[in-house]
Amino acid sequence: MNSLDQKIFQRFEKTSRADTIYEIIKDGILQGVWKPGDKIDDQELAKRLGVSRLSVREALSKFVENLIIEKQHWKGYQVRQLQWKEIEGIMEIRIALETIAIDHVARNITPELIKELEGTLNQAVRDMEAEDHTAFRLSDYAFHEIIHRECGNIWITNIISNIRVLIEIIRRISQEEHFRNVAWASIEEHRAVLDCLKNRDPQCAVETLRSHLLMYTERVRAEYKHPDSLQKTDD
Repeated sequence: MNSLDQKIFQRFEKTSRADTIYEIIKDGILQGVWKPGDKIDDQELAKRLGVSRLSVREALSKFVENLIIEKQHWKGYQVRQLQWKEIEGIMEIRIALETIAIDHVARNITPELIKELEGTLNQAVRDMEAEDHTAFRLSDYAFHEIIHRECGNIWITNIISNIRVLIEIIRRISQEEHFRNVAWASIEEHRAVLDCLKNRDPQCAVETLRSHLLMYTERVRAEYKHPDSLQKTDD
């Protein structure tokens, strides 16, 4: 192996390590380990993972580039608190892409897919009855993930996957006392979308899903004490 080969493989090893750390941080944000406003101590994280601080910073820099984490002068890294305009922008993207996706799904729906979607609804109900909010967040979003997966457009799937962390941040910035009402409303709205799919009615599915996401956006807006400045509320 010549010196050029060594440089290539060294870079690959470094990139792979940073990518692994990136996925760990991403999972942490998705699971609520780090919420908007929380600091991420790169030195502590490097120690816990048994990697260099440089590798952790390399992974964190990707989140900084994607406007998920901010690096504060002399204060380190912190999960960003999104401004309301940013949230509106993300929701506009979701509505545009998911309504295209549901149209494709409605035109190609199968009994197996209907059964799978019903399964996520039933699981969401069980999670809420068990007061397991963490499990509900997963089962509730799984309904949308199936639609993304089955729409047949890899670009929609890829773009939504790339903003998944931002979507979860939006879902988690809410007041806990309103969680139950929001959760049950989401279940019923998903059920209405599923009814459209069972009837193989693309127009109904598109309009119902759009209505669901618009109502969700308004529920998110209502959770903020001061939407314009987007103050953090309790989870």
